[in-house]
Amino acid sequence: MENDLKNFYEVFLKPNLTILEEQRKNLVNKLNIILFFYGIFMTIAGLVLWKLSDTFCLDKDFKIFIFIAMIIFSWETWSLYKKLQFDYGQNFKYIVIRPIVHFIDDNLNYDPKKEILPKKFYTSHFFKGEYAKIDVWQGEDYVNGTFDKISMEFNEINAEEKIDYGDSVEYITIFRGLFFSFNINKDFKGTTLISVHKSLFGKLSSWSLGKNIKKIQLKDPKLARNLIIYSNNFKIASQFLNNDFLHSLLIFQHWIKHPIYLSFIDSKLYLAIPIKKNLFEASIFKPVNFELVKESFDYLQIGIKIMKIIKDTMMNLGNENV
Repeated sequence: MENDLKNFYEVFLKPNLTILEEQRKNLVNKLNIILFFYGIFMTIAGLVLWKLSDTFCLDKDFKIFIFIAMIIFSWETWSLYKKLQFDYGQNFKYIVIRPIVHFIDDNLNYDPKKEILPKKFYTSHFFKGEYAKIDVWQGEDYVNGTFDKISMEFNEINAEEKIDYGDSVEYITIFRGLFFSFNINKDFKGTTLISVHKSLFGKLSSWSLGKNIKKIQLKDPKLARNLIIYSNNFKIASQFLNNDFLHSLLIFQHWIKHPIYLSFIDSKLYLAIPIKKNLFEASIFKPVNFELVKESFDYLQIGIKIMKIIKDTMMNLGNENV
């Protein structure tokens, strides 16, 4: 698959990257000019405040004015940089990310600005017991599609809770990473929660585990060492979560190198992958290369890999119990 991606990069992406690279260089030149004048202004303002104020006995109000001007100029410079980066990033998404999505599968749709509703995150039961509510919900890079009656959508998500201490406010990250929702069109009753990363038991225990939800004991030693599963419908869980499915999850988690959470809520499957890095972005200071394309490709094809695991499991449903 990597050879196919390399050919796709050379034949289809690389010609368009010349346009993106030209824009990037122009923006860097513009930013360098802005930073040059910013440096001159800040140097002069600093000299006025800390070197010349005592010599010339500058008025206090004038010094306050200079200080405020430095803050405003710094803020405007930062805002301009963010705008230049945003404009470049949007072009990157349309020139690079969108074609990669369609290269993975023509059935996939991509919208860089659309977001999954936070209601689905609540429904998934992820981290529900630890946090009271979501005050900040930011989603981008929305992808959806349907394969063999399995529909999927996912977003890069940043969810935060606002903590008001009266004299100060703090925002705590609830989740940052990729959040997936699958409609697997199977009438599975109840709730089943899975953590594929043993060290994350503390996080898993914060899930909203009702009185009827109990931990499932796994017979396979390797699975028992690496997975934690809770369910309130043992019969359904033991049918669907057979050893082949669970071993496939372990292989998938080893490939992606991030912890993963899954929850089966009736006929829906939710998947959360905590990732601190801001995905599907290009820096204004670095040209786009194959390594960045490959990284984006790997994250974008996660949903397809999970759907294949689900499809294979449903084809062999009931062959082997947990």
